[in-house]
Amino acid sequence: KIMESMSPTVLKSFAQGFTRFVDASPTPFHVCANAASKLEAAGFTRLYENTPWKANSLVKQGGKYYYTRNSSCLIAFCVGGKFEAGNAFKVVGAHTD
Repeated sequence: KIMESMSPTVLKSFAQGFTRFVDASPTPFHVCANAASKLEAAGFTRLYENTPWKANSLVKQGGKYYYTRNSSCLIAFCVGGKFEAGNAFKVVGAHTD
């Protein structure tokens, strides 16, 4: 239903942007680098797996974060403004191959 409410011009623009992203991302390494750039432009903060997030108070309520593994896997997440440790959370996954 969302797509039905979009104008043909908006749909075409979206499709062209997606095509540019795919063309610029021939390998999982390119996908991760390009997606990370888009996440940073959207206000996400990069985290590193080898840094203790909790001990350093890096992850906060309302924050937007991502990290990569081996430059070929990217994990991004947002923390709800009312999140408390022990509460439920949701995960969505995808792959590039």
